[in-house]
Amino acid sequence: EKMLMARGSGRDEAQKLHRKWLEHRAFMVELACNKEWLAKMEL
Repeated sequence: EKMLMARGSGRDEAQKLHRKWLEHRAFMVELACNKEWLAKMEL
């Protein structure tokens, strides 16, 4: 039973990390799309 719980929690952590990585990628894509607009805002 402990092994199942340990394996399950590891999978949960992996899913959390994967979701964070996907959110990061989406954010980076959004930044890339808005790069020109952001450059104008910095002036």
